[in-house]
This record gives sequence, structure tokens and C-alpha cells, in this order.
Amino acid sequence: MLTGLMDNHWKACTDWVNPNGKPNLQFSISYIVLFLYTTNKLVVFGRWERNDVTEVINTMAKMADHAVIADIVSIIMEKIDMVTLDLCTSLLPLLSDLLQSEMDRHLSISVEMLLNLVRVFGSVIYSTLSAKPSVGVDIEAENRLERCNLCFIELEKVKRFLPSLMRRGGSIAKSAHELNLVLQDVS
Repeated sequence: MLTGLMDNHWKACTDWVNPNGKPNLQFSISYIVLFLYTTNKLVVFGRWERNDVTEVINTMAKMADHAVIADIVSIIMEKIDMVTLDLCTSLLPLLSDLLQSEMDRHLSISVEMLLNLVRVFGSVIYSTLSAKPSVGVDIEAENRLERCNLCFIELEKVKRFLPSLMRRGGSIAKSAHELNLVLQDVS
């Protein structure tokens, strides 16, 4: 039980407790959400400082915090040249999950990053899947095929979200329409 919340020497006492003396649940919940967001972001940035982007992405996947994912993806977008097919494989599930957010910012970041990834890796993904199997043992080709197959599965999930995003109107609809066209071009 929290004590001392109404002591006059504590400046924030009116935030935590309503004038009727009962806990201010709306403020308390907002504070807890902000605390969790900040904590999650600190954990992710700790991984980022070690230059382990794969671990950053894996950590975000475990957290399932759309705000943190959107923030980190927006940073990764600025450094798109560091994204490999392997990272793309890990990013796509986060981005398709982010498309389920109600926040316009999350949707915009997700669609923009998806556009970037499809432009960079789309032709590789679809050409690898449509290529005839190689003769003999080619471990790298098999690994690439596996990664491309995982990307393809996620891009198919993304395609299912596009009609509802295009009906939203505004910049999100425009970007979703553009993503739809780019996906059609590469497939």
C-alpha cells in the first residue's frame, strides 16, 4: 500500500490521489505505462549500444511493445543499408504485428519500413522462391531459400492488412496503396 501520498510536503500528491482521497487510477495507470515504456526502451538501447541489431530485434519481439518497436524501427530506417536479408526475416513479423496497432504513428512507420524492405529485398525474395533448385549441396542457397520463404510468409500477412489500411484515408492509405503496388511489381 502506498503511504504518504497526501503529505503536503510531497508535490505530486494531487496527481496520485483524487480530492476525495481515493487513488487516481487514470494517473496511476498512465504512470505505470510510461514507466514500462521507458524500461523497455532502456533494455533495447542497452542491446543497441552493443551493436547487436539481431538481439535488439529479438528483444523487441519478446516485449511486444508497439511504441518501442516503432521508435527503434524509425532509427533502423535511417540506417537501412545495415539491414540484411537475415535482419529482414526478423523485422517483418514485428512490422506485420505493428500494422495491427491503432496508432497512426505506428502504422506509418511500419508501412514506410515495409516499403523500404520490399524495395531492397522484394526481388531477391520472389526470384529466390521461383528459382529452380540448384544441383548438389549449396548450404548458403538453402539458407537463403529458407530466409526468403519466411519473408514471403510475412509479406503475405502484410498483404491481408493492406485493404483496411487503404480504406483509412490520409497518408497511411496512400502509403499502403504504394506498398501494395510495390508488392505487385516484385511478385
